[in-house]
Amino acid sequence: MDLAVEKTQHKYGKKASHIHFAVLKENGRLVSLSEASEHYPSGCVCLACGNGLDIIKDDAKKLSFSHKGNIVCLDGLELSIYKTMLAVLLKSLQILLPQPASSKAASSSAKLQKLTSAELLSGSAEQPTLIACYAGQAFFRIALNIDGHLSAFDCARLAKQARSAKASLLLINIESNKMGSFSAFEEVLYGNASAKKWLYNKQAEILAEKSRQSSAITSLARGTDGFETAVYRAAHALLAEKLMIMLPQTSIQLPAQQKAEIISKAGIAKLTGSEYTPGGKLPCLACSSGKNAMHIIINFENRLSGIELSKLRNQARQKETSLLLISVPDSNKINNKEALSELLFVDTRSKKWLYNNRIDKLQTKGRNSAALSEPQNTSGIANKKTAALNS
Repeated sequence: MDLAVEKTQHKYGKKASHIHFAVLKENGRLVSLSEASEHYPSGCVCLACGNGLDIIKDDAKKLSFSHKGNIVCLDGLELSIYKTMLAVLLKSLQILLPQPASSKAASSSAKLQKLTSAELLSGSAEQPTLIACYAGQAFFRIALNIDGHLSAFDCARLAKQARSAKASLLLINIESNKMGSFSAFEEVLYGNASAKKWLYNKQAEILAEKSRQSSAITSLARGTDGFETAVYRAAHALLAEKLMIMLPQTSIQLPAQQKAEIISKAGIAKLTGSEYTPGGKLPCLACSSGKNAMHIIINFENRLSGIELSKLRNQARQKETSLLLISVPDSNKINNKEALSELLFVDTRSKKWLYNNRIDKLQTKGRNSAALSEPQNTSGIANKKTAALNS
């Protein structure tokens, strides 16, 4: 365990006298101040720095820990609370969780969550110490706001980091002067939901996204948005839900020296993501499949001219992003979820590639290979050299 012997200021403004738990040097068992004072007055070490602790009495005969050698430990209070809470969690493997604030059931009773394991995640300059809790394949993290040390800005930053990591983050408010016994930790973990709130809840975000997708799909029938915008939003919702799309057949002709034709048959392509981009005059759907990117444009009533399509093709080639065109001659035929699903997941005749980046690279590679394999005609040059020598 790292020593913190040169640090002279505690970020909580508190010293070892505020630490309520330590570990026994002989076996590493976690003990409270009251137990240590009764049975192990000189056999404890700090949970943070690993240095020895004495038990002393102040003028009011109040017991407290004190680092041997007057060492000031920066993380003693924080880590003693984190490690004690982890120990209590591992013993019971359960925690009372509040409902997410965005949930319809937010005002209902909290849920007692069973755990399979938990571990301490060491902090850094960018990330505070956290407790990771696991319940099967699901997991969430716990941040402790000890004595209000975390500001609103800190909480917002932690929520953003949790969203980026796609890991739910629970905040628990702790008053350090009340955490002097194991029963106090048990009360916080199992009996009190009011001290907890979700800074970020992944499951709540998934449910909210599904609700938005459902609203986007049903807006087609209700006409709550411009029709074409509603179609794009509904298409995005379906693609994000199914993570697949039916793609048309693709054929290319390579030089005669190589295989005459490569055909990519029509079929379902798996997606890893879908995003709706409003894009001003011409919106599009941006889809990804692994490292491959693809944009989708819907040609309502065949309004896009040949010049406009050619311009879109050139733009796609410059960006090296495949561009799929879906033609919808009659918009009335896609005014419900079933018809739009048919267009995206079954129909191939309405789709064609304006530009296919993979095929373009294959054609370029084929042309370059053909150029390299062509024999060089040097007979004319040789004849000119011979004539010059003879003259």
